[in-house]
Amino acid sequence: MSEPSWCLIGAFVIIFQQIAPIASQTQKLGKCPIAPVKPECPPPVILCSIDVECRGSQKCCDDGCSGSECREAEDLRKNLLLYYDFDNMTQTHVYDRSGNGRYARMYSTNIVEEEGKCNKSITFNSQPLHITEVASPNATSVKRSSLQITVAVWILLYEGKGKRTIFTSFHASKEKKFLYFGIYKDDYLRWFATSENSCKTFEKASQLKVGAWQHVAVSYNYTNGITTCNFFVNGTLFEGKGNNKDSKLTAKNTPLGISPFIGSVNSQGGEPLNGFMDEFYIFDKALSKEEIQNLMNDTCKTNQHATTRANPRTTAPLPLLLESNILSGETLDYGQFLKRWIGGNNTWKLCWRATRDGWAAKTFHSNCDYKKRTVTLVKVGQYVFGGYATASWEGFRRWKKAGGSFIFSLRNKENLPPFTAPLKDENTWHAIYADHRYGPIFGYGHDLYIADNAISSAPSHSSTYFNTTYQPPSGISGKVIKILAGTFRFSPSQVEVFYLV
Repeated sequence: MSEPSWCLIGAFVIIFQQIAPIASQTQKLGKCPIAPVKPECPPPVILCSIDVECRGSQKCCDDGCSGSECREAEDLRKNLLLYYDFDNMTQTHVYDRSGNGRYARMYSTNIVEEEGKCNKSITFNSQPLHITEVASPNATSVKRSSLQITVAVWILLYEGKGKRTIFTSFHASKEKKFLYFGIYKDDYLRWFATSENSCKTFEKASQLKVGAWQHVAVSYNYTNGITTCNFFVNGTLFEGKGNNKDSKLTAKNTPLGISPFIGSVNSQGGEPLNGFMDEFYIFDKALSKEEIQNLMNDTCKTNQHATTRANPRTTAPLPLLLESNILSGETLDYGQFLKRWIGGNNTWKLCWRATRDGWAAKTFHSNCDYKKRTVTLVKVGQYVFGGYATASWEGFRRWKKAGGSFIFSLRNKENLPPFTAPLKDENTWHAIYADHRYGPIFGYGHDLYIADNAISSAPSHSSTYFNTTYQPPSGISGKVIKILAGTFRFSPSQVEVFYLV
């Protein structure tokens, strides 16, 4: 065989090791001849580049990778309508990595970015992502005899009940749903298209859980009045049960309808997901079980829809930042939020646990004074919140400056995701209040106040007069006073304070 031929085949070998998740069946079944790359070969030429412009593996097929498997992989790429990996974002926009240009924007607020299944994810609690108009409201409606679509995504749900929306779109007007994919109050997946009854499954194994990443998908096929609707949870197939009403579906000239939303049922933020989302795909094809599993199993690997991904996350959860009784009983790993907010791989040590050491304020000060950088954790019923202080707690009737301090909520009354409330003014002298007669106090007013003997005190003592010195997230101003503990005044069931070693 000639020298150039060896090099070309070597290039094919490397290319096929990099082909996209969507083409993973090609990796297993492709018919490219296998041959070693000779040392004297020049660097391989990338015939099918791994970037947003790559539209399939046809170039590979032209040069010798023959067979139906290769063509199938190419066709599947053509079926991709949009793909958000949530790594390529601004404060308000998410960019489509499929090459189709369907970016999405967040309504009325900035995107809340979190650590994801791969690199980044975003969280949904009150505002949706709005996919750019893919059909004008004035577009012509047609009767379709067929419609295929697949929606697939990784999600992590946090506490809270009620309907949760993954994806929805509208038809004819913004009041009439066209497509819907979400989670109902019973934690089972639901799907419906236009005038059909909802498609659903009640198999126990398909019930979604909180606190862990799960891959969910729906594969829908409507042909001549016959509906097939399948759900997938972590690659397991669950057949959906539903009925169609019409022999044809009325639809706009696009499978996504008008005004598609992600993470909420409408522009007002109704039925929010209340969780995190990563790796969001929509196809205009009803994917098979094998295709769904390939998509799931190749999560976070470099693919042809995006530029090379760096530093993919492992699926192992982050360890708890704190060895806390409050946090150890939680389903969701709240320690990961504290670790991210505070920064660094620091070692923290417990200096006061009220149920172990006693509830007296003097005990708190005896154990924790002269220790800078402390984390206070408070539990009231099911709610968990607290504060991070960069100044120490010793003193008598003394306000202190503590730039970088913040109040935080891990689980709250409004089922909002974990959030922080930074100082409104980093130079304020009212960040914390030091006095041996009281427990930890944050803010003038006070934003967070733990009384002496708080468990036995009347609820009129410990309190959260939130939004005085510390700035809560936008959009919750009317609920601020009660959002942390569920009430303005409270009696905690546990308080813990940790300090940086």
